[in-house]
Amino acid sequence: MNVDSVLPTVTVHDTVLYLDASGQITFDTTVINLATYDNCNIDTMWLSQYQYNCIDTSSTQQLWLYARDISGNIDSAVANITIIDSLVPLVSSHDTTIYVDATGNYTIDTTYILSGASDNCAIDTMWLSKYDFNCGDTAAVTPVTIYVRDISGNIDSSTSNITVLDTALPNLAAHDTTIYLDASGNYTIDTTYILSYASDNCAIDTMWLSRVTPSIASIHYRPMQ
Repeated sequence: MNVDSVLPTVTVHDTVLYLDASGQITFDTTVINLATYDNCNIDTMWLSQYQYNCIDTSSTQQLWLYARDISGNIDSAVANITIIDSLVPLVSSHDTTIYVDATGNYTIDTTYILSGASDNCAIDTMWLSKYDFNCGDTAAVTPVTIYVRDISGNIDSSTSNITVLDTALPNLAAHDTTIYLDASGNYTIDTTYILSYASDNCAIDTMWLSRVTPSIASIHYRPMQ
């Protein structure tokens, strides 16, 4: 009785696999099989694993290919598999309006413009191109970019427009005063005659009076009782 005791010959090669949009990759024996043969015939080939996911990107994976011939003899070979996530995150953003505070400043974070962010594996970090705004930013719309990096180091971004407004009124106080008409019956004053103080979170632009030239015609007489 003839017995086949010769093991199959299994030859494999290392390879690189890329995760898909679901964060997985599924494969079969052809992914590493280089040449597998037997003195008789190969009956079955199988792998130690058929799927990888995001967790497997952290280190090189060992994948075994097994081959069994029609006589039941089994041999195997191992290949090194590098799993790569090369897909950038998905990020979207929206425009917004902010208002400087009493100090003339305002600080934002990613929530101010982020509409949504996702990744086939996981988001690692998000950051902005600009966080701090002040009165100088009210002159024009400011583009701000939000960046998103996933755990594999892939980065994508989205840019939004930030409108910065100053809607805080100036702080102003005035005081009563007395003036004396000149020989012509007139007198001209400016803001310093009644201004106690004026301040603003940004800056004062202009100050003016409702009337600057009181005259004798503006004197109101009150009859003596």
